[in-house]
Amino acid sequence: MASVLFRVGTREQYDALESYDSNTLYFLIDTQELFKGDVLFGIGAEATENTAGLLSAEDKAALDALILNDPGHIEVGDSSITMIESGNTKTINVALSEESDNQIGLQPDGLYVPQSGITEFRIGNMGQPIINGMVNVPLAGLQEPGVIFSSRAENKIFVGANGTAEVYSLNVNRLTQTPGDTLIIDGNF
Repeated sequence: MASVLFRVGTREQYDALESYDSNTLYFLIDTQELFKGDVLFGIGAEATENTAGLLSAEDKAALDALILNDPGHIEVGDSSITMIESGNTKTINVALSEESDNQIGLQPDGLYVPQSGITEFRIGNMGQPIINGMVNVPLAGLQEPGVIFSSRAENKIFVGANGTAEVYSLNVNRLTQTPGDTLIIDGNF
């Protein structure tokens, strides 16, 4: 299983990347989008107080128009959604599956999907709790798994698009030699 990196930024910063790492989750704070590499996994910006639920702004406006105005002709494809008119009142009913693994439940204040059972994010033997839907992944340290930063600077580690880490550039002035060992720099004895 590959390690996963987390990056946070704006949509503009994301669009400016030359390539997208498939082992990186990109959190776009201005659009509230979540990408794994270049694959969109979630959109949160449209699910706000003004555009309630998980509807897009367009779907919310269409539903409001349906409820507030004369809906005209409505055709329902199956019996999961029904509309009952009584005078000036229109009621929309949505059926909920009674399958045992259905995650959606009806509560007095609306539909409810409980939090997933995932409570911890693990990297190797290190577990980090999920708090309010977020994970604090620490920086890697001596014998501590975590996130490393890629750099193309001298004597630093560079992480390629495939997740492979290697020394990018090595300055021989920083090398140390154990007494009794021979250090070969140019390949000739």
